[in-house]
Amino acid sequence: YNGAPGGYAADPTEVVNYVSKHDNQTLWDMISYKAAQEADLDTRVRMQAVSLATVMLGQGIAFDQQGSELLRSKSFTRDSYDSGDWFNRVDYSLQDNNYNVGMPRSSDDGSNYDIIARVKDAVATPGETELKQMTAFYQELTALRKSSPLFTLGDGATVMKRVDFRNTGADQQTGLLVMTIDDGMQAGASLDSRVDGIVVAINAAPESRTLQDFAGTSLQLSAIQQAAGDRSLASGVQVAADGSVTLPAWSVAVLELPQGESQGAGLPVSSK
Repeated sequence: YNGAPGGYAADPTEVVNYVSKHDNQTLWDMISYKAAQEADLDTRVRMQAVSLATVMLGQGIAFDQQGSELLRSKSFTRDSYDSGDWFNRVDYSLQDNNYNVGMPRSSDDGSNYDIIARVKDAVATPGETELKQMTAFYQELTALRKSSPLFTLGDGATVMKRVDFRNTGADQQTGLLVMTIDDGMQAGASLDSRVDGIVVAINAAPESRTLQDFAGTSLQLSAIQQAAGDRSLASGVQVAADGSVTLPAWSVAVLELPQGESQGAGLPVSSK
């Protein structure tokens, strides 16, 4: 952090992970700042969900700012403790997300007025359709996190033994995050009797990505995401017979390696 090593915890239960909190702009406002101008509403909703997936499907304590599941906006307000209900409102009736309701206080955000003026009308304000879709994405992520104890391993030694990452190094595909969680024989006791391992694949890129790391495996898309169908963050994900996995732009897939009658080989973990 600020040029110094940032590791400070031994166990994931000592770490609170977030992509958006009460200080600074909401996640939706940051996406409005940073997304390509041509990105439409549907794409921006997926950007929000993909961002939250890195927290919801990671080890550690997941923390989300109030209203993240509703695309909450504070109309670019950075520190809103003194901005009243007008900028801090959260609409649980799912009619709007409080975006573009006025310029934030000049004392904190005056230096951003020029860029706010340029980006605030780049796309339409989200409405009921987008808020319902984001709510469905969030419920999907919550259900996935609850679906297996492998998402909450609890102590650092277990994480080191079971968790690994693919698509790393100089030749990695940009925007593609791939985490594996082993529950095979090499990991020790089975923590989830349904699976020998889980793969979390997050494509935070505007193009599709294909993984070739799991040849010979029998990965299956999580039943939760299969049931969600076209409204899932995994909509369009393809798992080929040869084990390759193709993910559309801005997608999240939880892939499971089913356990047979007994604990199997699982997913390999590199030495650390």
